[in-house]
Amino acid sequence: MHISKTAVSVSLVLAVIISGAAFAQYDDRTDFIFEGLYRFGKTEAEFNAALGEPLEIIETELANTHRPEKTDTIREYVYDDVSLVIYEAFDGKKIMMKAAYTSDAYEFDGLSMGDSAFTVTRRMGQPDVIDNGIYIYYGQVYEEVRFLFENGTVVEIDFIEWPD
Repeated sequence: MHISKTAVSVSLVLAVIISGAAFAQYDDRTDFIFEGLYRFGKTEAEFNAALGEPLEIIETELANTHRPEKTDTIREYVYDDVSLVIYEAFDGKKIMMKAAYTSDAYEFDGLSMGDSAFTVTRRMGQPDVIDNGIYIYYGQVYEEVRFLFENGTVVEIDFIEWPD
């Protein structure tokens, strides 16, 4: 079998273009995730300034992953159609961990509650994982976005950055 240099060159060019497109989508996904995650800020004060006082604050304590003898805290700030979660390590370091939206009042680059799986995949591409009907798209390292469906339409969008 003989493969011409032209065919090899075309294959290499296509591979570079395709990998570049994947990186562009990856960066676009990460930007998309951070826009949803930080829409109302990164701190309790910023949440309150944007949304008012939360309806409820749910606090959970858990052992630190790296130092199990230390205790970390997860605080979920619950509002009408959004909940925002901050993870606070034992040393006081805080990370905005999750923003969950459940109202079509919020739109993310053309995506919102009520959209079909087709609409989501048209914008986001094929999910990296589908877990019990939840479409999961990964960003670069610790971030992801999840689309939860009921009766074929989006009912919740979760933007997550997992703590290290």
